[in-house]
Amino acid sequence: MSNAFMMLGAKKERVEEEWIQGFLAMRPKTAMETVQAELTAINDQEAVMEFDISDAARQPAGLLHGGVSMMISESVASMHAAWLCDLTAAAPVGLDINGTHLRSATEGHVRATAKVLRLTRSFVFHEVFVELIKEDGEEVLLSKIRISNYFRPHG
Repeated sequence: MSNAFMMLGAKKERVEEEWIQGFLAMRPKTAMETVQAELTAINDQEAVMEFDISDAARQPAGLLHGGVSMMISESVASMHAAWLCDLTAAAPVGLDINGTHLRSATEGHVRATAKVLRLTRSFVFHEVFVELIKEDGEEVLLSKIRISNYFRPHG
């Protein structure tokens, strides 16, 4: 994580717009940049990332790659875990990811929403809903993914 982003995590008060800008600053040269993922919302209950299906996100058959769904889910859950953590004392470390792909998509706008299932002093468990947002606003659930993060103390 960048020093600027660590400074955000050290603040007691979380400001959504600062975290969205912090995400943009740390996105270059990451998988999230490859698919042009954007953090669009973050608060104590959830975090949201969005991207458009492009060639960078497709498998050879033209479908949204399941690995991209997993990557964006892990990214949004990890970002939310960082929001919930005092980054001067600990860092979120992923322990487990499992998911089920329910539908496929070839094009369109994708939203991944990470919601807290359980939060303890040492762990956070998220459920991520990966949805295709159709032009008429209809939300189609593509994948449902669960992620566990451990708040690993520094040192």
